[in-house]
Amino acid sequence: MEDETSRTANVSGSALVTESLDSTPEVEQHPVTVKRKAIEPRSAAWPHYDKLIEDGINKAKCKYCGKVLLVDATKNGTTGLNKHLKTCLKNPNKVNISNSKYKQSNLNFPLEGETGDGATWTFNQEVSRRALVEMLILDKLPFRFVEKEGFKKFMKKTQPLFRVPSRRTVTRDCYVVFGEERQKFMKYLKDTSPRVCLTTDT
Repeated sequence: MEDETSRTANVSGSALVTESLDSTPEVEQHPVTVKRKAIEPRSAAWPHYDKLIEDGINKAKCKYCGKVLLVDATKNGTTGLNKHLKTCLKNPNKVNISNSKYKQSNLNFPLEGETGDGATWTFNQEVSRRALVEMLILDKLPFRFVEKEGFKKFMKKTQPLFRVPSRRTVTRDCYVVFGEERQKFMKYLKDTSPRVCLTTDT
């Protein structure tokens, strides 16, 4: 009598194979490989660097000074990147932070003919850029003066934090100064109401 839960079959006259009726045949399972989505970098330092891969090694290049740093997720991570941003001389974000604990104040001694005690002085990129534009206007210097090798070398020695603008940027700044001075002159004429006489010799 055939059992309800199993059956026996004669294979090749000698081997017996028993199969359970209530058991389900095992299906070989193959692992499904799913490509993980690339995770966006969460460190605040990455916007200031360009990612590089040299000889299979992950590196980061500073966008301001061009220095290349090693980046290893298992060893140093982004610690080195954050430290470099605090000491990078060309980092504009570090320069513009007025309340940074890493910012050092310098003594400003009065010039000849001036009186007063030494006052604290802090570098300001915008004020220095405005002074550069006024120098070009007062001395009637060409815009390409800022791209001269001698001037760039001079600024590196006197104030390495100053980012020398291009001649196109200086041209735009001169137009801004012209507009401001024009408004001041028009206000002066309106407030004082002077008499202006125009003459021509033809």
